Amino acid sequence: MKVLKLTWDSVFFGYPIGKIDWRTTEKEDLQYFNKYTRPFKLVYIFSQEPIKDFEKLNLKHVDTKVTFSKRVLEYNKIYDICLEYINSKSAFKELLSLAYESGKYSRFKNDNYFVKNEFERLYEEWILKSINKDIAFKVLVEKKNDIISGFVTLGKFSETTSEIGLIAVRDEIQGTGVGSKLIKCAESTSLAKNYKFLQVSTQEENQQAMQFYIKNGFCIKEKVYIYHYWNL
Repeated sequence: MKVLKLTWDSVFFGYPIGKIDWRTTEKEDLQYFNKYTRPFKLVYIFSQEPIKDFEKLNLKHVDTKVTFSKRVLEYNKIYDICLEYINSKSAFKELLSLAYESGKYSRFKNDNYFVKNEFERLYEEWILKSINKDIAFKVLVEKKNDIISGFVTLGKFSETTSEIGLIAVRDEIQGTGVGSKLIKCAESTSLAKNYKFLQVSTQEENQQAMQFYIKNGFCIKEKVYIYHYWNL
């Protein structure tokens, strides 16, 4: 069993964090699970299949991550239907508020062993790195009455695939087509950069998001079962 130390997570959250890819875990390794994980306060465990009897290892199932993908088509080549985000103090607050709402199913929010505002800090960092183009090449917004009603961040996943990092729409206008418009913006921008596919991930528990992506032409690419092990 190999536990990979996650340096960035460890520094950012302030305690040692590791990661296990369950596909590389042999059954005989399980008897040494506590030994391998002892140096870490938290270990993320990713598995392509549900882990049988995970409670016996004191694992907590925190998310089933579903990744959707769709092919970017020529007819979505519309460049001016969304605005590029322009940074300002008020706009950043609007973006951050929407980001927090988009993360309501996040494992960093719903795992009650996080007690140091990890969720809020992580999503603020996510927004900052997207705006600064460290992890995104475009942040697009939809506005109504000069207020951001929704936004989407878009980054590179591979040479052929772009990826939506965050997408959010204000609660009071969900279901009015703003989210679908943001998807078209993401497709248009991806097409302009010669990407052939667009992908996005959400939590299986978030059925509203699941149905939204299916409605907008996405198909499920993969599921990953995520567990947390806390060495408390």
